[in-house]
Amino acid sequence: MPKIYQFIRKRLIQEGKPGRYLLYAVGEIVLIIVGILLAFQINQWNEERKSESRYQAYVEQLKVDVLTAIETTEGTVEYSKESFEWMRLLLDYFYEAIEAEFTDEEIIDAYQRAGRYGILPIFVGNLGELLSGNFDTISRNQTFTIRAQELQRQLTILLEVAERMTRRIEEGQTVLRRLRSKEVLKTYPQRKGGLMLEIDALGESQEFKETIFQLSTAYATYRKFSEDIAAELETFLTDIDRLK
Repeated sequence: MPKIYQFIRKRLIQEGKPGRYLLYAVGEIVLIIVGILLAFQINQWNEERKSESRYQAYVEQLKVDVLTAIETTEGTVEYSKESFEWMRLLLDYFYEAIEAEFTDEEIIDAYQRAGRYGILPIFVGNLGELLSGNFDTISRNQTFTIRAQELQRQLTILLEVAERMTRRIEEGQTVLRRLRSKEVLKTYPQRKGGLMLEIDALGESQEFKETIFQLSTAYATYRKFSEDIAAELETFLTDIDRLK
């Protein structure tokens, strides 16, 4: 193709027709510009297509990650509920609640489980990226970005409270483990007969009962904020399909 252009230019010059040569030169420049613009447009189309593909893949994976976060958070809600009930059962036993009915096996089970605690699992996959403020992939959709930023703000507040509750629970469990140690148990009146008598001995400790009460309050709060987190995630999951 360039040889044809060179031939035409040479012939026009030789024929002494500057007007036609000038017209040809202008046409050649226009043709080059059109070619560049066309190539640029094609490249832009390709980039937009790739961006759309990445965006759709990201959104689909985000839905999976949000579902995973909902499931794990609901598991935390259930665990917090059970933990609260264990603490309440022990308190009812220690304070001899008239309306409470329980067996020795239930008290022992609650006592043995009292040393456990749960951690709120929430930062997973693409959801973790959004919560850390990485909105690059969805920035092409301004409405979606605004909704993700709103979710980030709401969950940040809820997670901060949940984290404080986690620390309170861990501190309470540390106190329980200390009070349940053999060294501390030796300071109480010696009794024989297994775990129920050990529990009775600890029931004489005001610190033990206060710790159980504090843990029950912490688990109740932990459960409430876990439920709020799950609700926020479920709403966001619905919004993903609506906004994408």
